[in-house]
Amino acid sequence: MIRFLRFLVIANIVVDTPRSQVVSGKIAASALKLSRATFEIETDEATVALTSLDGLPLERSVRILLSALGRACPEPGKPPVYRTEPILGTIQLRREGPPLVLRSLLVSEASPTPLGKESTDEGSLRVPLRAGSHWYLLSPPDNIPAGRK
Repeated sequence: MIRFLRFLVIANIVVDTPRSQVVSGKIAASALKLSRATFEIETDEATVALTSLDGLPLERSVRILLSALGRACPEPGKPPVYRTEPILGTIQLRREGPPLVLRSLLVSEASPTPLGKESTDEGSLRVPLRAGSHWYLLSPPDNIPAGRK
């Protein structure tokens, strides 16, 4: 289901499907609770998405892409360089299955950087968003994508 929420100053886009949970817009006002995830984002304007990479619903997926993007501003120069606002906040994903590790997927790195096991409480996974990357992989501790070891 895709919902467009429109208020006087707030315009949000929410995607709520079994394999994708996305919030976008001026989302810092309060916690946004979707069917499988709750987003508590501190950054004023952002897009944050959880996407299953193995085709399973998010609650059972063991390969989840976390994308977190903020406002971008170009800096002068050739080629143009864009600086993006860091996204800060927490996502709580209600799920079943093995514990997952959050790995940063920086373009400049040869392999995903493990950021540690995230806290799990009886069927939920809390992922703190930190500055440093736009893309993260949630996967079991021993599951690093082929060709990225």
